[in-house]
Amino acid sequence: MMQAAIPAHIEPLLIRHAEDAAFYWAQLDGATRAFNLYPERRAHFNRLLDAHLEGLLIAEEHGVAPALKALERWGQPGEAFVAAWLGLQWRQRDEAAVAAVLARVATAPESLMRGLISAVAWLPAAAQPDALAYLAQRDAIGQVAALRAAALIGAAPGGFDPFPGLGPLLDDPGAQASPWVRAAACRALAAMAIRAWGDSPPHEQATGPLSNLVAAWESKWVDGLQPTVDHSPPALLRRLLDDSEAPVRAEAAIGLARLYGRAPTHANLLDARRTLRDVLPPQLAEVQRSSGVTRQLATRRLLRWLACLAWLTPPGDAEAEAILRDLPPRLALTFLLHHGDLAQLPRIVAWMRDPLLARHAGWVWQTLTGIDLEAHGQVIESDDVDVDVDVDVDVASGDPAAGDAAADGADPVAIQEARRDEASGLPYPDVAGIAARPATLAATGERHLLGRPATREWLRNVVDGDHPHAVRAIAGQGLMLLAPTEANRTRGSLFADGQRMAAP
Repeated sequence: MMQAAIPAHIEPLLIRHAEDAAFYWAQLDGATRAFNLYPERRAHFNRLLDAHLEGLLIAEEHGVAPALKALERWGQPGEAFVAAWLGLQWRQRDEAAVAAVLARVATAPESLMRGLISAVAWLPAAAQPDALAYLAQRDAIGQVAALRAAALIGAAPGGFDPFPGLGPLLDDPGAQASPWVRAAACRALAAMAIRAWGDSPPHEQATGPLSNLVAAWESKWVDGLQPTVDHSPPALLRRLLDDSEAPVRAEAAIGLARLYGRAPTHANLLDARRTLRDVLPPQLAEVQRSSGVTRQLATRRLLRWLACLAWLTPPGDAEAEAILRDLPPRLALTFLLHHGDLAQLPRIVAWMRDPLLARHAGWVWQTLTGIDLEAHGQVIESDDVDVDVDVDVDVASGDPAAGDAAADGADPVAIQEARRDEASGLPYPDVAGIAARPATLAATGERHLLGRPATREWLRNVVDGDHPHAVRAIAGQGLMLLAPTEANRTRGSLFADGQRMAAP
């Protein structure tokens, strides 16, 4: 009796590989809010993601179809990541698959672009040059992916230099029609300069052409003389501070902040700080008038700008109070988390009295002081703390110090965020106990994280230590300004050991 032949590729298994790969990518993508995701667990997710990707890759063309079907069915960035990663492989790029991914990303670019960018950065090193060149020649979707992936790949000195092939997009980014291409170019310009200069501020560099930068930039130098129009990254970023679109201005400001973060009084840094301050109110208004996925995406952008502004605002600076007055409480807590001013601890304790903010405020307080609330018995042991309660009017408007007047009801978004805090495992702080025994840390005018001054060395220790990824990400944000060549230390195999499949 003849036995049935065993199929070389089992479709249900490939479907499972595609779905699980997208799932683990999503877990890693959301790690900045993972309050209990420690490095060992995150590395485990990395390994599982790599294993599922390898299962699809060895199936060759048979692995692409289920990935594309999953993208069409679910339409999430994780599915875009998996399909793009397979289609862009260097051995035999599947142009039809890449075209399908680009077309799908184009239907919801703000949501799906992250998956496409991540796919390029996660590619084996041998596949990255060809993938970047291919995407850079496509439309705005491909160009944004190429520029932002290059910014992730190329910021650290050494290894593959992704910028020479992007010269046409970086030579004069202000001339690009798409504001999203211009914004992505800001990230790439900053990374390109960091690659060439390392952690030294640009104004400390000798004048003249720099090696390792794109040929389009070097060609602007004639006989060693500086050209009339400066096409260096700092000059291009400065011009983009005047762009008509707020996202471009914000990314130009963040790019300058990365280049001049070690020069706190430099005009470029001060202008970057002013620009971020100016773009916050309209972006906050966009968040408040939107809902659903649109609100989530607008909030993500706002948080990126707000975190950078918080790091650029020195502790004790009067501008901090003006910023806090303009922010809703939860966003104000995010600002204080990155601002690191221990003089603001009483304000954070006051916000713990708001049941919709209590868990998050407690975590911010704990992260700044380094005092573990649970270990010190400063939490309320309750299986069900009700968040559907009235909230102080003044607390909800951003002033936790005034009164206990009750509101008629709470914002449904605020209730949802409070429930997410609980689901994330954040404990409910014992605000009375904390207020009775305030932290003895002195507000020295220095930025703090986990109870210590946020020096470059301490931030590096936090990133490399056994801390939740949400805390490591805060330290990584600081390194982006104080030591930009080390800014990707928190990102795991996506930018570090994830190229072990690069062997031909």
